[in-house]
Amino acid sequence: MQRLSKLRPDLKMVAASRHPDRIQQMTYDLGSNCISAWPKPVDTNMYNSVVEFVSTAKVVIACAGPFYNIGISVVKACVETGTHYVDITGEVDFMRRIIDGFGAQARSGNVLIIPACGFDSVPSDMGVFCLQKIAPSPLIRAVNHVDFKGSFSGGTYRTLLATVQDPARKAIIEDAYALNERFDPTAYPGKMASKFEMDIHGMSFDHKLHKWLSPSVMAPINTRVVRRTVSLVRVHPEHHLNFHRDFIFREIHQSSSMMRALIPTMMAMLFYPVKWLLSWSFINRMASWLVPAPGEKGGASSEQRQGNYFHYLAIGTCQDSEQVEVQLHGGDPYEVTAETVAQAAICILDNEEALLQELSGGGVFTPAYALGDKYLAMLQKSELIKFDMKEGQVEWESIAAA
Repeated sequence: MQRLSKLRPDLKMVAASRHPDRIQQMTYDLGSNCISAWPKPVDTNMYNSVVEFVSTAKVVIACAGPFYNIGISVVKACVETGTHYVDITGEVDFMRRIIDGFGAQARSGNVLIIPACGFDSVPSDMGVFCLQKIAPSPLIRAVNHVDFKGSFSGGTYRTLLATVQDPARKAIIEDAYALNERFDPTAYPGKMASKFEMDIHGMSFDHKLHKWLSPSVMAPINTRVVRRTVSLVRVHPEHHLNFHRDFIFREIHQSSSMMRALIPTMMAMLFYPVKWLLSWSFINRMASWLVPAPGEKGGASSEQRQGNYFHYLAIGTCQDSEQVEVQLHGGDPYEVTAETVAQAAICILDNEEALLQELSGGGVFTPAYALGDKYLAMLQKSELIKFDMKEGQVEWESIAAA
């Protein structure tokens, strides 16, 4: 909220929680005249309290997880009250659930439901969106090379522990096309992934980039969001984006040293054995005791976060074999999340009528598909994210703010 108030001090913002006293203290600490606290408890177990709150807003920004457990009632209330919604989730099974549960109703009600507007997965989604914009012919393939330093919250670990004990949720998360449209003729949910699009693979050295390549911990989230963007384009060809019908995408981790590349490679090799162990209730409970609960103190300190960063290199291959390149880089992923979700909400507020007209109604969309050029133009002016583009061997002028 602090970032949002800095970007748009003219907006009236109201914060809500099941603990009004904590919200009162937070808004007092922020010291902004445009932020106020909702005086009543808003508990997702008390649906009427959620409806009462969201009905007063134009756009709801949801930041509390695990979303699979407490986010459904918020989305439901937004759809029923005609309130647009953005969040910072990286939970693929939650996104699949709201696509199936609320997609049709959101479309007929002209409500924009846009999950994954944080570090999960805006840099990947908008990076590939940039690639297709500068591609001289339809983009047929893209590889996102990821290098970042960050930290995971207690809520993230808790979500993982809960997921491995639920076979249905595990199946969705492991599905390479889990978020694609069900009637996508090219890549639909449940289809076997090609070797190129598999999340887990071996370590290799790229002589052109002079980098070691290994599995990316973010791939099981970011790839699904990017593939949904392209799936929506295939199903709705009137939304003119420059993707080839058979577009494929993968995300990998890049490292300057072999030792750094060994860590994610070993994690990938241990993924299935660890997941099997955690599926045992006793071991899962033991792991839960060691992991802080969502919201508990123990996350990264401000000093640690000052050293965090991300650098994404997206390389695309076009139908005519021309290559295009986009680089995105910035600082702490937590700060980037505050920026990207705030900008997504502002983009909807400022362009609501135009966006709904372009999309022919509402629905459950990705940031790139729903917000597109308008969102990109806003992010290009951000002081927290930098964009650079190249086509072939000719460097394009940076379109990021200085």
